[in-house]
Amino acid sequence: MLPTLVAAAAGEYDTVAQYERTPLQLRKKPVIGEEYEWLDRQHGVFEWVTAPALGTHVLYLEWRGGGPSGPISRQRIWVFRYQATAGWVMDFYTLADPAPFARATRGSTAFESLRTDQLVSYGPSCALRSVNEADYLEFSIPASCSIVSRSGAAMRLEATVRFESDRILYREAGVRADGSIVFRVPGQNGLAYAFQRVR
Repeated sequence: MLPTLVAAAAGEYDTVAQYERTPLQLRKKPVIGEEYEWLDRQHGVFEWVTAPALGTHVLYLEWRGGGPSGPISRQRIWVFRYQATAGWVMDFYTLADPAPFARATRGSTAFESLRTDQLVSYGPSCALRSVNEADYLEFSIPASCSIVSRSGAAMRLEATVRFESDRILYREAGVRADGSIVFRVPGQNGLAYAFQRVR
């Protein structure tokens, strides 16, 4: 059975509280090629969808910058599956063509014919492994996960997703062999987006 904290994750979330606590000089959007710390506001919708080719537990997320009517900043698919040797793991996908899935809502049929060849995967070595504590369930990419980005940069991926009763914490980064940062989301070292449930 899917862990309770993950099963209850569907809903709308916002990073407003975190954004308003952030110093004004850090409240800005990322700019490609610029190295500075930043935190922007995000509105996130997480929906369980039916995608038989991917598995039983498929969660679609859509983030919009600035609020619910802002531009889409991220669309991802998280697939949860149980392994006898590792417990619950999470496969992390991007959509090769995300446009048809924008604003997908509960009960949407948009994902029913989705195939794995329509997704971009980091591969099985990068599946996020779970750690269960009393008040949260956290998934993290293993230290062995490395990929070549679309820009051609070889990097080690770092990602953590934490499910709590009323929020989801998220951070991700790509790190070169020399320790320099290819990307970091959000843009403050060690900080995770704190998506607080609003609905």
